[in-house]
Order: sequence, then C-alpha cells, then structure tokens
Amino acid sequence: MNSLYKVFRSFVRDTLSLYFDALNRIRWSFADKKNCLNKTGREKRIIVSLTSYPERIGLVSKAIITILNQKSCKPDAVELWLAREQFPGGTLDLPEDLTRLTSSGLNICWCNDLKSFKKLVPALKRHPQEIIVTADDDAYYSRRWLERLYSSYLQDPSNVCCHRATPFYFDGDTAKTIIDGRHHHNGPSVLNMQVGCAGVLYPPETFGPDVFDESLFMKITPTCDDIWFWLMAVRSGKKICVAHRNTPLPIPVLGASKTSKLTDINDHGEKLFMRQFESFTSHYPEVLEILTKAAGST
Repeated sequence: MNSLYKVFRSFVRDTLSLYFDALNRIRWSFADKKNCLNKTGREKRIIVSLTSYPERIGLVSKAIITILNQKSCKPDAVELWLAREQFPGGTLDLPEDLTRLTSSGLNICWCNDLKSFKKLVPALKRHPQEIIVTADDDAYYSRRWLERLYSSYLQDPSNVCCHRATPFYFDGDTAKTIIDGRHHHNGPSVLNMQVGCAGVLYPPETFGPDVFDESLFMKITPTCDDIWFWLMAVRSGKKICVAHRNTPLPIPVLGASKTSKLTDINDHGEKLFMRQFESFTSHYPEVLEILTKAAGST
C-alpha cells in the first residue's frame, strides 16, 4: 500500500506541475513584463531573494516568472544569487530564458559559494534595513503569495512570517516535530520553524551579527539553512508566524523532482535534520533554554 501511495502521489504531483507549468506560461505571455516591480512608495522595500545551482539552473526561470507576475503586491527587487565558482563564465553560462528576465526586473547577483545559505545571507548584507522574502528555485508561487506574507508583516512587523512552518515540541528533554504539522499553529511562536520552500518574510534587523558567520554555519548546520535562520531569529527575540490564508504546499516546478534536494539527506538518507538542530543548540544553549521555556508554557 505504501508503494502504491507513493506512485499515486508522484502522479498527482507531476500532473499538477504540468498543469501549473502551462497555466503560468499563458499568464506570462499576457503579463505586462515592464511593470513587474513595485513603483509605489513603501516604508520598507521588499526584496525577494533566491538562489540556484547548475543542476537546476535550467528550471529556475519558471519559479522566477511566478514571482515577477504577482497580482497586487509586487516586489521592489528580485535577486537571484549564484556562486561564481559554479558559473565561471558568468552570465554566459546561464540559459537565455533566465537572462531574458533581467528586462522584467530580475537582478542576477554573484557571491561566494555558500550553498543553500546564498538564498539569504548575501541579501542580508546588501539590504540590512529592508524586508527580505526568500523563495525556492523549484516551486511555482501563487499570484497572491507575496501579498499574504506582506499583509501578515503589516499586522505585526516584529515577527518572521511564512507560508509554512514545522511546529516543535518537547517529549521530556527530547525535541520533536509534529509530522506534517502545517495545520498545527497557535499564533506566533519560537517553536515554529519556518519552512523555506513555501516562502519566508524576514523583517529588517531580524538577526544579530552571528548570522553571517560562514565558518560556523558551515560547521553546525551545513545542509539545513532553515534551522540556522530559525534559531538565529529566535536568538534575537523573534517569533515565527504563519501568514493568514497561507499556501503551505507550493506546486513543484515541472522537472524539479528529478533534481537533488537537501530533504533527501536532511529528512531521509543520513537524516541530518535533528542532528543539526542539536549541533546548534549545543553551541547556543541559551536558545535551547528559550525553546524549552516556551514549550513548558504552552
């Protein structure tokens, strides 16, 4: 039964990917490609930041189009951060359908290879006083994806906002997660870990300076940037909230299922997720104290 379920789930996923791929192509063909970015005044600009790598660079334009084609709440900038080491020829190494998007507002940025941390760390350095929203390179985002994150931010600018979070709890001294817990949220909490694939909004000054410590995050959470950014936010006194009318399961980009993913080793295979959580809380025991105190008060 388990194998039949996996086959069925894969069929449904691929069918949805095919449908949304066609839908987004049609939407983009009619889009005003010169007006994809915000042109009105905001107190804080919204920077959408994402990254990619050679295996998936041929697909990332599909995700970016859905970010550029937001319906009402448009980003002020969209930045794709790529590692110089992975694309030594610069833009000459990139597919034409990707570089073409620069005329619609995409900014292709270059940095050192920080693995999945490229999604946020370089943008934080460049835009310390702006709102940064992270996205993944293998998902189609709904046309109100950014609007719902921003609306949650406006209601309470002190929290990190996301479309999906993994709730944590403690069984004695052991930290555990609620499996498929996307419906188990009781307001803003340090016990909610934002899940990057669905999109996350980080307010200005979410983090302390340690968030930039490359040698440290490569040592204690090398394959799990979600844990690093979550617990660094908690360490700075932030909570994580789930956006109203959230979209916790973005449709995967057509073809992305054939590429490698960090979940293959974090949640399966080597199962590094909880090991890296423990590495972080061992290095920062005060964060574990914050979490256990919050768990005890619920």
